[in-house]
Amino acid sequence: MKLTHPLFSRPICFRENRVPVLVVEEPATFRRMALDLIGQSEGRDGEFVLSRNDRCLNCGDSLRVFSDYAHLENVDRRIQTKALSALLRAAQEVLPEEALRLSRQLQEYLSKLALLSDAPVAYEQSENLPSLLKAMDFRVDLSGLTPCEALLEQLLLAQRFLKEPCIVLIHARTYFSAEEMRQLYASALYHKLHLMLLEARAPEPPLPDEELRLFDRD
Repeated sequence: MKLTHPLFSRPICFRENRVPVLVVEEPATFRRMALDLIGQSEGRDGEFVLSRNDRCLNCGDSLRVFSDYAHLENVDRRIQTKALSALLRAAQEVLPEEALRLSRQLQEYLSKLALLSDAPVAYEQSENLPSLLKAMDFRVDLSGLTPCEALLEQLLLAQRFLKEPCIVLIHARTYFSAEEMRQLYASALYHKLHLMLLEARAPEPPLPDEELRLFDRD
């Protein structure tokens, strides 16, 4: 996988057992790149180009950017949707009888409830497990984890549910300790994640897994 930008003399290549760290010291350029990455991950236009095997990827599908480490319990809607879809498939394969029984019991309850109403009522009369889970707010929940643990879970969720994911962490070296970053790198590299950091200054000292690309103030 490669990531390129008009300012790059050569693309950033994601290599096995290495984590590229893009250091951009000039504030306006840093801001421009950070906002482009965030916007492109949300499906908007920008100057970065992500590719794999010389084939351009849709950044809205593949790019996941983290910059807010105070709210890591909030899981991206795309991933929540795909996680729920995977769970529903598992329910149909592993618990088909239980799912059918639950739906029928719910319909019986709603029928009895309708008889108690003084006004005409209507409700969905189908065996709709997705609607039931949505009504119960069934979701991936990362609350209770430390920021480092929650970030790692976020990375693994992106690896599992996004198509050809590329993950960018903005200012992670400022927020997390060197030891936390070592743990994060170890797990990310073990799972063969395509992970990159964007920083405003070079980390001191750099960690063994990091591969720095520096744009100084000039």
